[in-house]
Amino acid sequence: MQFFSWIADNWQAVCAWATGIYLVFHIGRFFTAVVLAINSTVRRVLEAESTLTSMATNHLPHIQLELERNNNTLIHTNKILEDMRDDLQKVLKIEENE
Repeated sequence: MQFFSWIADNWQAVCAWATGIYLVFHIGRFFTAVVLAINSTVRRVLEAESTLTSMATNHLPHIQLELERNNNTLIHTNKILEDMRDDLQKVLKIEENE
């Protein structure tokens, strides 16, 4: 019974402490969420920087080499197609003359 009489005498202090603990809990959750968001953003930026550095040092020269090979192949293919067009034009001119 002493416990209940103490609560009855000090109910305002008990409610104030409970409210204070509740507010501190929610404020702590908010700041924790903010810190986690900042940490996640920093981690993502660092990973992106690492990926870009890796691509710049490892992958870009290989991609450039493959693009140059494709360009050379396309130039060769264009030359062959031009020769074929010229041959077809000659054949069609011969047929027209006959």
